[in-house]
Amino acid sequence: MPTKKTTKPVKKETAPKKSGDLKTLRAELFSLKMKHSLRELKEVHKLREARRAVARHLTKLKLK
Repeated sequence: MPTKKTTKPVKKETAPKKSGDLKTLRAELFSLKMKHSLRELKEVHKLREARRAVARHLTKLKLK
């Protein structure tokens, strides 16, 4: 008799904050840069994500 396979629900990872206004995105980037320079930032990948979020926002502004 074949057994029924059940799948576990997949947890979605929370995506980094991609929306917001330019001022808050740049403030977050500045904060991350300061923490990185003081060697307090453990997750250095957040710097790249923040830079890309700012670039995405500027691109959307330019296209409008």
